[in-house]
Amino acid sequence: MKLIGLTAIALLAAATIVCAADKIAGKRAQYSGYFATGFELSLFRPNGVSESWWLSGKLECPSGSAPPKSPDGASDVPAQFIVVIGVATVTGSHGHLGNYDRELKVEQTLSCRPLTAKEARSFRVTYGEVD
Repeated sequence: MKLIGLTAIALLAAATIVCAADKIAGKRAQYSGYFATGFELSLFRPNGVSESWWLSGKLECPSGSAPPKSPDGASDVPAQFIVVIGVATVTGSHGHLGNYDRELKVEQTLSCRPLTAKEARSFRVTYGEVD
């Protein structure tokens, strides 16, 4: 019985350390960054974070136009700079085939705009691969 109690305390301490280390997970916040979508692709690269996130949820631009999609998944996928409000998950394997560091569950899209030529060169998405 004593061993079970010590094991439970150790597991609780480990979980507390993991949760304390991830200050993004589970919190509703505003995020901005580059977003591209297409066949098996929902890639978000948030500003100031060196991770790739899978986006899900309400991805509708305020103007009423949805973010661009590649219907056949074989052509270049146009990307946008977006500002959204949502909740990010803990780091792990997320999205298609677990290729994304986190999932961002979007609750509201605040703005969308096409990339500038300079942004497009640094964030080029072709056939689901990012350069």
